[in-house]
Amino acid sequence: MSGRGGWVRFRLNGVMTPPTSKRFFCFIKEKVEGPYTLIELAGLLRSQQIDGETPLCAEGTEEWLLFCDRPEYGFAKEMPGHAIDQHEAEKAHAAAPDWSPKKLLPFLWVMAPLIGYVAFRIGMRYVLHNL
Repeated sequence: MSGRGGWVRFRLNGVMTPPTSKRFFCFIKEKVEGPYTLIELAGLLRSQQIDGETPLCAEGTEEWLLFCDRPEYGFAKEMPGHAIDQHEAEKAHAAAPDWSPKKLLPFLWVMAPLIGYVAFRIGMRYVLHNL
């Protein structure tokens, strides 16, 4: 744990994280977007969708401040790219559905011959029975 300028950081999974779970609304392209976590804000900052002059409002408050005037700005600027990438990957994985048609392929590879065999046997029994 280390402090710099009154900003205390904690190490979690090898990444320095702030002791906050605040979420923020941003004013992006003439409309309010969010809420975003600090790591999501760091990703937006890295992709240049926002900058230090972007107004932010903490969730649950009505006070809008420029991002550069908030203590979280320094942390967002320093956040390593791999932490942002990892967060985005985890977010995408969580949003992905657990079921997909591709998961049926192994089942179909096993069942298709069995269904074909049963259909053939039933068809042959019907043909032989009706002769």
